[in-house]
Amino acid sequence: MRISRRTYDQATVEALTVLRDAADRICAKRLKRAIPTLLDTMERHARLTLSEEMRQSILTVSAATIDRLLAPLREVAKQGRRRVQINTPLRKSIAVRTFTDWNDPPPGFLEMVAHCVKSVAGAQVHSLAITDIAFGWTEAVALPIREQTLVTAGLEHIRLRLSFPMVGLDVDSDSAFINETLMDYCKERRHRVDEIPSL
Repeated sequence: MRISRRTYDQATVEALTVLRDAADRICAKRLKRAIPTLLDTMERHARLTLSEEMRQSILTVSAATIDRLLAPLREVAKQGRRRVQINTPLRKSIAVRTFTDWNDPPPGFLEMVAHCVKSVAGAQVHSLAITDIAFGWTEAVALPIREQTLVTAGLEHIRLRLSFPMVGLDVDSDSAFINETLMDYCKERRHRVDEIPSL
């Protein structure tokens, strides 16, 4: 006997989309672990209102199903996104940390991301943002391009503005972050570098 796959309606997809966006579009595996906390917080602050049936559906959905339901959104986001081959030995030397790996970290562990517009044609301003995982404190600088030496210079500019020492960085797999220039910068200052899974 074949067991049919559970079906989810558009309202479920929309609720998952809201949760994923609130979590800065993290991968399905990380989102699944974050949903109980996100859901409680968003409901408490009236950012999301779900029926009890819908709430249970969202809490019990698997990471694989989340991945399948949100696949069309990821495809839209990937349009125009460039893929860069990363130095494999360097990438293998960097630990991968997920949402549940944090256990009340002290101040100074920072998540770093770079934002840009959808089109990369012509001159564009990018933003480099870091957020302290313990405090939620965020600092940002503008970058003319996503380039490793400019990222390092921008990071140093931010570091000098912080009121607490920088201990470690969590970055995505962008080649502007995972490169020898940034690794050397961190080694000189004894910072730890971890990678967050790709979206």
